[in-house]
Amino acid sequence: MEKFILGLFLVFFKTNLDFIDSGIVYYATNFFGYGLMYLGVRDLKAGHEKMGKVQPLVIVMICHSIFFFVLNSTGHSAGSIPLSTAAGFALSISLLALAAVGTMMVTIILSLFISAMSDRLYSISRLEVNVGLMLGSMVLASVLVFTLQPLAYFSMGLVLLVQLVFIIRLYKMGRSRNDLVSEV
Repeated sequence: MEKFILGLFLVFFKTNLDFIDSGIVYYATNFFGYGLMYLGVRDLKAGHEKMGKVQPLVIVMICHSIFFFVLNSTGHSAGSIPLSTAAGFALSISLLALAAVGTMMVTIILSLFISAMSDRLYSISRLEVNVGLMLGSMVLASVLVFTLQPLAYFSMGLVLLVQLVFIIRLYKMGRSRNDLVSEV
């Protein structure tokens, strides 16, 4: 479980408060984070058959991170594509949507993870509420980024705070069950 938690920390790691981060560092930390999450899920899969639902989604996010890392490494991103043509506009919007879906995908992974571990974690409802708050704050940030830009940074700070609280709660729950944190 430690690998999963460390991976989650790397996925949540941001060097700025932009809603859609298109930096190379962001996708590199995502790649390593999802890689660690994959290893953690693989280790936990032996004792939890429901964990099999989490693993494919983590693999998808590893591929997502590699795709955007390569795209950004070559100097391209949704924001750098010329919008003067219909094709450029469509490509830019598609990349932006794919990045946004990737940002929200972690909440789906966490929901499935919590469900798979429900027999081993106490007070699971707190984690579920935290995931709901995370998703809600991400939706709020996505709306504000297009409507009230100055408030978008505040809402991204809120997202990061909710994510940090989730990691701390998950770690504490795992520590209270020593067999989970050190399980490999």
